[in-house]
Amino acid sequence: FTLGDLLKIDPSIYYAFVLMYLFFQGYFLHSRYNFKTHNESSLKKYFLHTIIFSLSDYFLFNFFISLFDTYQFVINIISSGIIWLVRFTSLRYFVFKEENSNNSQNSDIQKEHYDSHAHIKVKRDLNNVTSQARKKFVTIPLKNIDNLGNLMDFGCGNGALVNYLDQYYISYKGFDISKKQIENANKFFSDFKNVSFHEKNLKEKFDLPEKFDSVYSFGVLHHMTDLKQTVHNVNDILKVGGIFIIVEPHRGGFFINTLRNIRKVIDPSYDETQFFFRKGEIEKLVPQNFKLIDREFFGFLLPYFAHFPLKPRFLFMPLLKLSIYLDDKFFNKFQNVLKNYLWMQYLIYEKK
Repeated sequence: FTLGDLLKIDPSIYYAFVLMYLFFQGYFLHSRYNFKTHNESSLKKYFLHTIIFSLSDYFLFNFFISLFDTYQFVINIISSGIIWLVRFTSLRYFVFKEENSNNSQNSDIQKEHYDSHAHIKVKRDLNNVTSQARKKFVTIPLKNIDNLGNLMDFGCGNGALVNYLDQYYISYKGFDISKKQIENANKFFSDFKNVSFHEKNLKEKFDLPEKFDSVYSFGVLHHMTDLKQTVHNVNDILKVGGIFIIVEPHRGGFFINTLRNIRKVIDPSYDETQFFFRKGEIEKLVPQNFKLIDREFFGFLLPYFAHFPLKPRFLFMPLLKLSIYLDDKFFNKFQNVLKNYLWMQYLIYEKK
């Protein structure tokens, strides 16, 4: 439409090309990133859906053109904005109707994803700058906790929590579904005392001789399905009086989620199936005999340093330290106001 303004072309001449673009580009993005479903039925429904809404948009666009003497792209923004909410809602419930997830299939997808990207994931925890950011991430929930005792890492990935929490635990056992991640854990972090790593599907019951003083789940649940059963498995392996620490990305507002969607497109190691929790959603998953003892939102600047290996060190380390200082002194203290701009949340439960 901007090009139409520059060339002074009647929009009715090129609108058919706009329609074709909307169909092919729109279906690809919606099926791949927004709703993650694709079949012959959804393709046919999307074709009909695109025609209906694009024609509606076209007539609305021309109606506004007749009312207002302004640029075409301005009118397009107005007309498209009016029908967008209706369009997106109908996509969700008519075209890409969500079905119950296949739990075994999700487990296979997760295993394949983390096996294939294990070499990328471990670089973050071996990088001088990024590892310091991630250590800060892990230790923020522990400001009132001195000792984790016998610790289970629930979804340990490459086992980097062994390093980050070295001063907090007596013994450590890490469990993860990814064979390659466990291999990296044994390669890079097995030299620590009283440490072991195990390949395990966290959705399945644990058959262990011991129970743990604490269970730490760091950024695990938002990759999984069958969450209630998965979280309830912790009840079987945690001692009475033990603590369950959950750290998860917060759903946040428009800005945060826009950046996440961009990353899904440009970063192949970023899991496309993940989702993010709103306030109150995690609490519904936890067993009734678990009492919430602490909960906060955090991370305004820190997350930007935690996801990619950063070099050179002399440039990024001072920026990281400044970001940690600003988060600690200002941004994390105003979480009620800035909640939609804070990337992370933690919840700490005590088993009664």
